[in-house]
Amino acid sequence: MEKPLYTAEYVAFSPFDRVALSMLIRQRAKPGCRMAEIGSWLGNGSTQVFLEELRGHNDSRVLCVDTWRGNPNVQRHQDIVERFDVFGTFRANVERAQSPVKIQALVSSSRDAAALIADGSFDLLFIDADHSYDAVREDVAAWR
Repeated sequence: MEKPLYTAEYVAFSPFDRVALSMLIRQRAKPGCRMAEIGSWLGNGSTQVFLEELRGHNDSRVLCVDTWRGNPNVQRHQDIVERFDVFGTFRANVERAQSPVKIQALVSSSRDAAALIADGSFDLLFIDADHSYDAVREDVAAWR
């Protein structure tokens, strides 16, 4: 049986986070820029900021990396994964934005994705995956 999309409100990205990320994107944005979002989840938080801020930059691209299985240390994530199509929800939220920005979704852990990507590939790399201390340290080390 196919799982439904997650349509309830899910707030995990604060207004302050939105302003800060918007400023970072604007500083690095240019035509043809490449950016990466590590941890895209439902596509309704930071993903939307990328889509909004890059709208006027021709040929800009965003690589969205996530397992779309939620963080194992967050019960709310696990409950959502159990009942809903998380990756389908991400795709629907991206499509609903109707942004010309090219999104490429990579279903992968942060560490595995980092091993596939050449150094210097992005104008901006936003790490927002597993929020545990050890995972953040590993993500920063892997992408550095």
